[in-house]
Amino acid sequence: MLTAGCSSQQRQQQLERVARDWCLTIRASQIVPVYPLTEDLRPGDAFLVTRTAQQQHTDYRKRGFLPFDHHLGRIAGFDYATYYRGSYGIDGRTNTPDHWQFPDPPPAELGDIDDDGDGKPDRHVYPTNWPQAPRAAFPTYTFNVTSGGGIQAALPIQGVPVGLSLIGADKATGSVAIQDTYTFGLPEEQMIQSVLGWSSRPLTRVILADAYHQNRDRTVYVRVVSRVYLTGRVSVSLTNTGSGSAGVDVNQRQSFSIPDLTERNAFEAHQANIAALNAELAQSEIPGQPGASFRIAWANDRSIAMDEAFDRPLVIGYLGFDFPIMDGGVLGLPVATIQRLESSTDQPPLASESLLRQTINNLPTEARDEILSHAAQQMGTDFYRHFANNLQDPDIDVPVAFDIARTDTLPDDARQANIFLGRLNQTMLTVWLGHSNE
Repeated sequence: MLTAGCSSQQRQQQLERVARDWCLTIRASQIVPVYPLTEDLRPGDAFLVTRTAQQQHTDYRKRGFLPFDHHLGRIAGFDYATYYRGSYGIDGRTNTPDHWQFPDPPPAELGDIDDDGDGKPDRHVYPTNWPQAPRAAFPTYTFNVTSGGGIQAALPIQGVPVGLSLIGADKATGSVAIQDTYTFGLPEEQMIQSVLGWSSRPLTRVILADAYHQNRDRTVYVRVVSRVYLTGRVSVSLTNTGSGSAGVDVNQRQSFSIPDLTERNAFEAHQANIAALNAELAQSEIPGQPGASFRIAWANDRSIAMDEAFDRPLVIGYLGFDFPIMDGGVLGLPVATIQRLESSTDQPPLASESLLRQTINNLPTEARDEILSHAAQQMGTDFYRHFANNLQDPDIDVPVAFDIARTDTLPDDARQANIFLGRLNQTMLTVWLGHSNE
């Protein structure tokens, strides 16, 4: 029983280490890793985050990724056509990314395409139009892996355990190249009005207000995805560095007959051997990821390289921003998600107030005064009374009257002050956005 427990713990540690190594590579590109990979994530997805910044920071550093929290909904209505100026095949479409993901009609060519007739695929065509989307690029990363802990389902790429099994390795060094990568998204300024409109819906406001009251000892956030990164194919290469045969557990160890690869300089013999391996691999019952296919690119007695292509590209990482939830379910001003994850403490939800006021103050006088006056009315009777009384003095202009009202009505309690200022920030932001769109 003790041996079984130790083996299980070792396996779990091995899986977590491989997952962390994968995610650290994605994080090095300054994006938040997604694990496991998924195609069902897009800009506008909103999640409720109730863990503290310290808890998230600790998990993020230890595991390399964070599981998604409570999925509140998918905010729609974003104008990709204007942002991308109709390029990347968007034209005037309003269903981005569906026209890439599920094109009608689908591409005529599918699968591996050998353009020059040398027996090697020069490109892989997916049953999608993702190649029209904006491209991205990621660095190749290397890793060391052993088979003793059991390497199987949790790997984001099934080619690693398959490759270990094929070359009979108990230890190996490897590399993964993330290829056929795409990205799309929108800046915060073009998403924020839709986010605030979504948060003001009655049912959404009730959910957010309830989340605030159930977590009064901490600041809770709505995390909104603003950009995603996808991959359609990964290339894995492994070199056997062990001396024994592998104990690799790919759920059930496959018994592959590796062809004789001693004549490495004979191109035809090598191609025939690779074709034989791919044929045997295609007929095997190795449990792979849904929608994924494997193809051996080359192999010898100690090394192997494999391509794993997905039917449709999968999301490997994202960018986003976090809105603090204030009393009554009101959203405060956002902060970049990756900034919060890299920090071990929550910053007060007031960091953007000075920038917002500066933006409003730089507007023409008439527009500035109209926005601040409207915001003062939205803040309630007490605030507006102070604001109006201050304007009775001919030496006080609208911005000064607004600031005095802010000071006079600011609660003494620190937490209540944060709630008040968060509400004030969102009120100014909402009024400013409404004025900008008139």
